Amino acid sequence: MPRSKVQKSRNEVKCDELIIATAVMHGAERIVTGDINHFKTIAQDRIIIEDIPHIAEQLNLLS
Repeated sequence: MPRSKVQKSRNEVKCDELIIATAVMHGAERIVTGDINHFKTIAQDRIIIEDIPHIAEQLNLLS
């Protein structure tokens, strides 16, 4: 049975868990991702999860 675009494979979920664990252990303040709901579910408020800002907002980060 083909999986939908929304479902993630076990390996993808495991990689996301490792990203969160590494960020938390190294004292990161936040994770910026395009998959905000999925990461928030895994992180369970251990770290701030933010959506990727729009390009106009990103340009302000450089100044």
